[in-house]
Amino acid sequence: MIASGPRRAPRRGLLRALLAAALAFAVAPVALALAAAAARPAFAAGPARPLSQSLTGAAKQDYDTGKLLASDGDYAGAALKFQSAYDQSHDARLLWNVAFCEKQLRHYARVLALLHRFEAEGGSLLTAKDRHDARELASALQPFTTTVKIAVNEDGAEVFVDDERVGASPLAAPIVVDIGTHRFRATKPGFLDAASTSSIGGGVDLPIALKLERDVHEGRIVVHAPPGATIVLDEAPAGVERSDRVVASGGHQLRVEAPGMRAYRTEVVVGDRETRSLEVMLERLPDAELPRLRVAVGCVDPSPRSTADGLTVYVDGAANAAAPVETRAQKDFDRKRDVVAWVAFPITIGAHVVEVRAPGCSPAQLSVTVADERGANVAGTLAPQPEPLSGGTAGSPDGLRLAAGGWLGTLAVHDLFGDLFGGSLDRIPARPRDLGLAAAGATMEGGWTHRWATVAAQASAAWASTTGTTAAVTLEPGPIATFGSRSTATSIAFYRAGVRAGPRLPLGVAALSAGVAGAVGVETVAGRGGSGSTHTGVVGSVWAALDVKPLCDWTTTLGVQDDLAAATSNRAVGGMLLVGFEPNARCRHGGSTRYELQWGHP
Repeated sequence: MIASGPRRAPRRGLLRALLAAALAFAVAPVALALAAAAARPAFAAGPARPLSQSLTGAAKQDYDTGKLLASDGDYAGAALKFQSAYDQSHDARLLWNVAFCEKQLRHYARVLALLHRFEAEGGSLLTAKDRHDARELASALQPFTTTVKIAVNEDGAEVFVDDERVGASPLAAPIVVDIGTHRFRATKPGFLDAASTSSIGGGVDLPIALKLERDVHEGRIVVHAPPGATIVLDEAPAGVERSDRVVASGGHQLRVEAPGMRAYRTEVVVGDRETRSLEVMLERLPDAELPRLRVAVGCVDPSPRSTADGLTVYVDGAANAAAPVETRAQKDFDRKRDVVAWVAFPITIGAHVVEVRAPGCSPAQLSVTVADERGANVAGTLAPQPEPLSGGTAGSPDGLRLAAGGWLGTLAVHDLFGDLFGGSLDRIPARPRDLGLAAAGATMEGGWTHRWATVAAQASAAWASTTGTTAAVTLEPGPIATFGSRSTATSIAFYRAGVRAGPRLPLGVAALSAGVAGAVGVETVAGRGGSGSTHTGVVGSVWAALDVKPLCDWTTTLGVQDDLAAATSNRAVGGMLLVGFEPNARCRHGGSTRYELQWGHP
């Protein structure tokens, strides 16, 4: 109801009639309460002056405007004007006018709050009757309201009911609202607004939960790529084949790469809380556009081989050799011709196992990492391919052989007795023959040694001696034999020059050989008494030897030799131990050459 001037009976009756008409559209219980409350003016009795007299200035203007609006049925506008008058004058009686307008607008919870403030702030301006009417009206409106308990997960959030602020979380008490549908909202800087709409039918302290989420400016990028493809987001690895990343809102650089494929590059713009999903397909690169593996590899020697020389390259265990895309030549001024600098093969970015092969050499493998489009370089020398049996130092001689050593054996003398006594004792019926004498001497040889055969010229000298007597029986004429003895103390020297030859079987650092030998021999037999003889003749022998060659150019030979036929008066059987010089350039080269492959970036 609208407060006016002094209380007069005729005006009170008129106001009562106006109020009764206005409440005809309200609910029945509330109409009875308001009819009783409307029987009094909106200002207190007693010494307090009416609002029309106590208000001044802008407050008085807003108050008068509110009355006109209320009388015209514009209760929302009237409530604003009465509220403005209150804000300027702080006269609690104006709260009754605001409550009247809110009642007409069916904002019962607001009416209850205004009535509570009306009593609390009215003080001496209100009579006992004013307070009684306010309580009576509040009691009548109570069934049309309820209480809700609003819980917010973040403290310090502003809480609103139907866009009207009701406090900051946590709320100290439940909030009174009208029955019906209401929108609850909570806001806080740095968080997204939390809102909920609920239909309230009744009850007490109905729970309303509002969950605030941080207002982060981010989204999500989901990428699906081909098998084995690497996903890079903003120059950082993001996964293989699939990536699901939360990123800041805005533009992001995406790159998808796979070996042998053209890299996919794009910018992905993501909005707040947006999810961008991309299905990436890659295009295969032609060989001409792939990075290059430049191979400068020699076989036995460091000079790089070309594919024309049989060089082949296999990548990652492929069954077929890689096809070369370029061969680069360089000038060799010493040989006055162009030689191979390197051969290039296509390769993809990433880690690879490269195998290089060349005829006559052992293949070699190397792990190579190609970082970018520049490719990689492979250089080095392949080791010679080992040959069955013939590999090693004994199987690769240069040919020349020079050796010297000693000889130790036995001389089987055919007729030492005859050599000493010149046949003067022919009457001895049984001459001692084939006496075995220990002999020792020196030998040297020079010749040619092949992997499978050897030929050497030999020269040797040996000496032997013996002391003692040989029993002799002299047959004189007569019946009685004469017995006696003859001294066989003597020294023997023999000299030979000839050739030995035969096949050879190399076994790594050793070799077995055997064959025949022929020589011209000269021997001298000298007795103590000055008797003796000299023989010259041809000797045929068989021999066998074991060559051990742990070093490149030096060998040790242990051999045996037996004279099968001799035109001289003795036959030699013995062994020899030689130390020889056999140059081996291949062995020396292998020792000075680093047989391995290395790789590097261009």
